[in-house]
Amino acid sequence: MIKTEPETFTLDDLFALWQPTMRVPLHLSPDGTTLLINVQRLKKANDTGTDQSFTKEGIPREMVGSRVRMVETASGTTRDPFPESWTSWGAQWSPDGARWIAYVYTGEQLGLVVWERSSESYRLLPPMAIRPFFGFEIPSWNKDSQSVVVKLQATSEQKQPAQTSDSAETADEGPARVFVYDPSAENTDTKEQEALPGWANGYICNLARVDVTSGEVQLLAQDWHVIGWKVAPSRDEVAVLRYVESDSRLQQFYFDLHILPLDGSAPRVVARHIPQGYGTNFSWSPDSRFLAYTTEVRGSPDQLFVVESSGQHEPAALVPEGCELKVTDEYEPPLWSHDSNKLYCMTGEGCWEFARDGGRSYRSLQTQHSEYELVGWMQPRNTAQLWQPISDHIYGLVRSEHTKMAGLALFSFDQDTDPQILDTFPRQFSDLPFAVEVDVERARIYLAVEGNEHAAELWQFQNGYKQHRSLTILNQQLRDKALGDSRLITYRTLDGQERHAALLLPRGYQEGQQVPVIVEIYGGSMQSNKLHNFGISQMIINGHQLASRGFAVLYPDIPMEDRNPASQLPGLVLPAVQRLIDLKITEPGRIGLMGQSYGGYGTLALLTQSKLFSAAIACAGFSSLIGAYLSMRSNGADHWLGWCESGQGRMGGTLWEKRDTYIENSPIFYLDRVQTPLLLVCGTEDRGAQEQAEAVFVGLRRLKKPVELRKYQGEGHWSGTWGERSYRDLSDRILSWFDQHLNT
Repeated sequence: MIKTEPETFTLDDLFALWQPTMRVPLHLSPDGTTLLINVQRLKKANDTGTDQSFTKEGIPREMVGSRVRMVETASGTTRDPFPESWTSWGAQWSPDGARWIAYVYTGEQLGLVVWERSSESYRLLPPMAIRPFFGFEIPSWNKDSQSVVVKLQATSEQKQPAQTSDSAETADEGPARVFVYDPSAENTDTKEQEALPGWANGYICNLARVDVTSGEVQLLAQDWHVIGWKVAPSRDEVAVLRYVESDSRLQQFYFDLHILPLDGSAPRVVARHIPQGYGTNFSWSPDSRFLAYTTEVRGSPDQLFVVESSGQHEPAALVPEGCELKVTDEYEPPLWSHDSNKLYCMTGEGCWEFARDGGRSYRSLQTQHSEYELVGWMQPRNTAQLWQPISDHIYGLVRSEHTKMAGLALFSFDQDTDPQILDTFPRQFSDLPFAVEVDVERARIYLAVEGNEHAAELWQFQNGYKQHRSLTILNQQLRDKALGDSRLITYRTLDGQERHAALLLPRGYQEGQQVPVIVEIYGGSMQSNKLHNFGISQMIINGHQLASRGFAVLYPDIPMEDRNPASQLPGLVLPAVQRLIDLKITEPGRIGLMGQSYGGYGTLALLTQSKLFSAAIACAGFSSLIGAYLSMRSNGADHWLGWCESGQGRMGGTLWEKRDTYIENSPIFYLDRVQTPLLLVCGTEDRGAQEQAEAVFVGLRRLKKPVELRKYQGEGHWSGTWGERSYRDLSDRILSWFDQHLNT
């Protein structure tokens, strides 16, 4: 039998790959027979309209090209219920299992579609301008299975043209746009829209209940900024976290918790000024009497509050003094015991349990005694009641700190007991916490799982969760492709700390063979945790695109302190590169560097401090923290002020308090030290990044340094949302740039 050589993994292959649609929950039918999933191409052929939140048709950009798919859980048989040309997402079964509903764009109509189980057919509701921003903003059913709560286009957007982007001109307001700041008026009441940054326009909506038979709309809230809304288990009220205020200096966002009765009675506010990141970390108690929410304040431990849904009492804090609660995931709300008397919060260390009445609290510390980190619940998605089939135990999704392998584990609240590992595999869970579903009655788990050699697939776990099988294979064609091989690299930073890096090697790599290496960086990230992801990373370009062409790609962990980011980078990154040189995997003269966004900043900062790299690419990176600090959005709001003071900029104060620190951490002042050929990349709709890239280009050109600037028309901050033409051009140039400078 003739053995054929695997084919090169090309850009066409990348665009042909399917994956579960980002941040859209799986949903199992009540009888456990049919799972609703959402899939889309790994790379989407977006249009290049200027609105960074929605396409001109009103589709959220993350959902472009998505399709609802039905999966029979017994056989794995799949079917697409809608025509191939339609975009659909967010499918949710009704409580009685008689139907499911989804968002849809048919090519002519945007709105809702209902699939009836009895007739196995769908029907479109009357056209309506739905306005979900993220994939997890799914239609929420009411108890009668006859209506859903959804977001619709805001009344204010219907009356005026939507603002398209920060760089776009607004409607004619006269010969000048005037911005005024009066310090004496700072403490006066302001309108909601004046208190929020421009990017919050993507959240504005009308919240409404829609009858799934008639299409009749009942308006619940008008012109609110909303991401999170949840129908009570009793199904007669809706809780909403309304985004009301932003402190740009602290990058802190505040929400008010509203209760909207569905019987038309007056709404009420039960908690105000809640600090959170997205406004999604809250949940109803199973008896619908209480709501729990966590708070997130920069530089402080998280806090857990509980409040009566009646609003008759002030919220009560449950975390006792001295407890350092740090919620693992900003999308994971607190969970409840079945009797509504206990609350649970997940952290990387394990699980904390609190008494709702403020009594004794304790946490499980098992993961501190083992190599496994808790990364997710094994939890049904459409309930806030903790699934706990064994008393005083929880089922969790874990990752090994030693091997980065994923696994399923059973945790006990007995502090002297390590978790029982049920199954491990050289894979990574995809899109947690959304791509997980539990069949409680039949004790089955459904998870999206990916490996370095395959994009995400749907797995079913059963028989005590110690056996798994692939339920769907979305990309059978990958078996014939020359994909890279991943391995974990261990090294010590300059301060003696042991760290890890993920390394992707070309297929068929032979030990001792020296190959060109490209180092991708992103400050503050633990990239070794992506070891078993497909191609490890696709922040700029999928790692397999590089590995298929003979490049190795290194992704080092870069934990950072809240101080002087530029000076930290060499001690964290360069030892990882030196480790590859010591292992004879590469050699000086064949090492490249690249980074996106904050990684682009890190790339520029490293180039001013090291001559190790022979070529570099900085995508949407900052070079001047001073320029970033003083930048302004088109609506007059601060752009990156908070980012510089208390965000990734890590300056810890104002420009005038930390003048020297801002200068020392701005690569623009040290471009004369750069010896590496540099490719700069940005989108023209990414106003701040474009200005900064232009400044670096002008500076290096004046210094007679080799530099190229590529500005992609109509594109935004991240190439992952770019149109196909732009992304193809960028990928081709990345490959040719590194081939030119590292393979000579």
